[in-house]
Amino acid sequence: MPEWFPVLRISLKRHLAPHLPPRPLRVLAGAFWASLLFWLLSLFVGALWNGGEYLAQEASSLGQTIVATAEQAGGASDTAGQVAAPREPSDLRSPIQSLTLPYSDTSAGTLAGNVSRADDALVQALRRLGLSTTRIEPLQLTAQRQHVQNRIETVLFQRMQVRLPDALMAAYAGTAEGLIVNNVLGGTLTTRTACGRTVLDVTIDGVRTHELFLLPSGDVFTPPPPAERPLMALVLTGFGVDPELDKRAVALDLPVAFALLPGAPNGRSMAAVAVSTGHELLLHQPLEQAGEPVTPGTIRQSMSDEEQKATLRRNLEGLPEASGVINFRGTALTSSRSACLALCEEAAANGLFVLDSRAGVSSVLHSAARGIGLEAWRVNFVLDENNATTRQVLDELDEAERHARRLGQAIAVAQIRPETLEALEQWATDRRDDVLVTPLRYIME
Repeated sequence: MPEWFPVLRISLKRHLAPHLPPRPLRVLAGAFWASLLFWLLSLFVGALWNGGEYLAQEASSLGQTIVATAEQAGGASDTAGQVAAPREPSDLRSPIQSLTLPYSDTSAGTLAGNVSRADDALVQALRRLGLSTTRIEPLQLTAQRQHVQNRIETVLFQRMQVRLPDALMAAYAGTAEGLIVNNVLGGTLTTRTACGRTVLDVTIDGVRTHELFLLPSGDVFTPPPPAERPLMALVLTGFGVDPELDKRAVALDLPVAFALLPGAPNGRSMAAVAVSTGHELLLHQPLEQAGEPVTPGTIRQSMSDEEQKATLRRNLEGLPEASGVINFRGTALTSSRSACLALCEEAAANGLFVLDSRAGVSSVLHSAARGIGLEAWRVNFVLDENNATTRQVLDELDEAERHARRLGQAIAVAQIRPETLEALEQWATDRRDDVLVTPLRYIME
């Protein structure tokens, strides 16, 4: 060690020591600064905690706010046990009365303001039919950040259910659509079918802001709640081919989605059975693949974009209950962005989502769908590749659950085979319940 170091240390101690405060004061000063740092950290952690609880508080209070503000505005109620007679809808172009739900800003110049006006329209559609506003119930609230006119706005995506008399379902959809189109800038309302239920989607300036499930008054069906557990979705392909296996699949105590190939021999009859039991249906769209036979309804590489769209459209006409499309094979087509865009644009035109089966490592189907704002997912696990045994399928199910626990969600696909069904029957009975098996639509992108 250099000789100058001890000399320097002694010199500094001699010159600085007389000017240092007494040791007790130094201890008190250290305690003060430590306390101040702890207080600042507590404030920061408290702010994060309060921000995380915001959505939960909004979701729990939204139903009460809807009812309270609507009744203050003079909302009509149908009496217990009676259904109000349908009224002649008022002029849908007349201004809707602002109820500020769930926002305080109702300016039509902002996306949040227009979402608020859509909230008002959905509630007032009930009032104009003479129905109680308690019929609309919130299910899920999700914050989403959107770019609007060179700025970023935070708005809420709202999932709700509306319990209606059968005779007034169409009237409610029509009234709500008229109010939104005529009073919400850039607002549209579309109707589709999912899980055997009528669903209304509200879109404002291309942003999907509301999803409403229309339920008969006495219906006990409730869409899954917001995820408090890891989620897992199951898709079974080959539905509509073997009636005995199809019956076993429908009887599974799991909310699986079924995928049907165009022209499946028992497709129509089994589709009706699946929908009546609350299952989701997907079109299993075949795409041409080298070395494989071309099946009915296949989209081929030699087709133009319009021919590809027309083929998909014809296949969907045979399965009007479908809520989404999953590709069957097609490694060459799924690596072509133009082919994927044609498929996604036609799916979007029919109100369907897209599930990328990931046929081929270079598939761009998912990214093409997301690029045009279409709901899309990717398969994470194929449970029964290479004619897997029952034990192998169970091992893959366990792996899919571990994936869901680690990342929050997982999507698994399998064929309807005796070994696969045996594994699923056993798994449904013996598995842990910390992972929620849910319809595909509730897996969030």
